[in-house]
Amino acid sequence: MYGYFFKLVLSVTAVLIAVYYAGGAFKNARRLNSRIEELKRDQEERKKRGEVQDPYAQLAELYAEQKNDQRKR
Repeated sequence: MYGYFFKLVLSVTAVLIAVYYAGGAFKNARRLNSRIEELKRDQEERKKRGEVQDPYAQLAELYAEQKNDQRKR
């Protein structure tokens, strides 16, 4: 009797953990997609203005933004 109950509780717990991690992955994917879209818009604006595109400087800006986002949390 207790074995069946234990298996049921364990299964429900495993499903809840899987749903939690899937939700986190979905949230991270959406955040990453929005940042990629923002980067593309920024690159198009810079191209229209005729600025030289330096991918290393842009990467440094992204890392700085990421650190600022982490500090805010």
